[in-house]
Amino acid sequence: MPPEPRLILTADSITRVGAEANGAVVVNGSHGGLYAAYLAAKLGVAAAIFNDAGIGRDRAGIAGVDYLAELGVPAAAVGNMTAPALPGSTTLPNSAYRRPRLAT
Repeated sequence: MPPEPRLILTADSITRVGAEANGAVVVNGSHGGLYAAYLAAKLGVAAAIFNDAGIGRDRAGIAGVDYLAELGVPAAAVGNMTAPALPGSTTLPNSAYRRPRLAT
């Protein structure tokens, strides 16, 4: 039996979603850093897609993708050259995913 479909939420920032994110896939314009990933995990998201913010020093813009994967939460970051960080709704169409991490 296929898994139950998940609600997909889009937001400009992971800080702009609340309880409705629990169990949802959240596509947002936040960087994929540790703090944004921490917030996603705290919200109980089923999966999260962030912006890589140019990746940055020491891969700071995508560090949260690995953090979530360690928690068993699928996550990815889109390339900032293919989707501007704001508005978050631009993250879905025409984006190149630089760092997908599926939980195993």
